Amino acid sequence: MTGVQPINLAADQARVIFHQGVSQIRLRPGFMADRIVVGSQAWVREPFALLPWADHLSPTAALQRAGHLPTDWPADVHFLADGRKPARFGGTRFARTLPRQLSRGFLQVLSVQVDQLQRWSPQDEAALGFTKADYIAAWNFAAKAVATFGGNPRGLRWVDNPQVRIITFGLVRQNIDAWLECRREAVAQSKHAAAVPETAAAGSSAPDMPVRRRAPSATNATGHERT
Repeated sequence: MTGVQPINLAADQARVIFHQGVSQIRLRPGFMADRIVVGSQAWVREPFALLPWADHLSPTAALQRAGHLPTDWPADVHFLADGRKPARFGGTRFARTLPRQLSRGFLQVLSVQVDQLQRWSPQDEAALGFTKADYIAAWNFAAKAVATFGGNPRGLRWVDNPQVRIITFGLVRQNIDAWLECRREAVAQSKHAAAVPETAAAGSSAPDMPVRRRAPSATNATGHERT
């Protein structure tokens, strides 16, 4: 399945993606990871914090209320990938709770490979943005966190060498819905521009002369990608 999919990232993963220009991420197979394929636009969900007035509200309810407040929204959102949370912000929210409207970027998926976690090369290290030691520590920390939610980390640790999906991507620093709207507008403008030559020819023809339909050219016949 191609198309728009969410992807949940830890703060350290989001940090290297947004601030270090990395191009690879590794995910354990599962419902979310398996839906991400070549051609997907995986919009990033990452840990964040809102101002204290929103602490008793769900993120969606906070968005609705923010529409009636004199605040600079969504600038009043702090992403933990950007550094230590300033004191003026409220409680930290899990990545999975980030509303789509607040996502600030997405991954344009270029390739997906299935391999073992311990696959490592200088190219992998550069693409991931971690040293091997730091990556092992971060991976094991995430595996240990599974137990916090009642899961069993056995088989998920680095030493277990689980199978992973290795995703190569290009980062687009734009909200996914804003990007989709721009694509729709571009397609509409292209269709309008393609119709202009024939309309102009009809308007410039003499009243007593029939308008001759032009044969379609290879250029004008090119289709446009649907969103």
